[in-house]
Amino acid sequence: MATSPCVYVTQSKAFGYCLPKDDDAKSQDDTHHLKRDGRSNEIYCDMKTDGGGWTVFQKRRDGSENLYRTFLEYQQGFGELNGEFWLGLDAIHRLTVDVTLRIDMMAPGNSKAYAKYDDFSIGNAKSKNVIYFGRYSGTAGDALRIHKGMKFSTPD
Repeated sequence: MATSPCVYVTQSKAFGYCLPKDDDAKSQDDTHHLKRDGRSNEIYCDMKTDGGGWTVFQKRRDGSENLYRTFLEYQQGFGELNGEFWLGLDAIHRLTVDVTLRIDMMAPGNSKAYAKYDDFSIGNAKSKNVIYFGRYSGTAGDALRIHKGMKFSTPD
């Protein structure tokens, strides 16, 4: 199995995107229907990692989902929420306003590392989806730092 990063983003508890409905639900990862800014999305909630409440916007496990895609496909999203997927830049922009980004990685042999960034957001399509984030913490190293303020890009 190749290195397979999983990218998580947490929301402000005030928004309640991925909050458990009761004590029993806290440990249950699940999909939820979210309507925000007049648009609907199905989202996947990770309720186990780092206290739970994480909205997952990318999941890679085995490389079965092709990532060599057009900009339009990255805007709209692709894959299956219960498998490998990319939520889509439009949805990520609507969900991320000064939230915490968590990236979890597992390498062959099950060695794990993570990176967290505070004040994370992705700009809108007009800004070419510029990435913003603040302070790093974690065990994976600050590899994302060189991308701060850069526009999202694809092969096309």
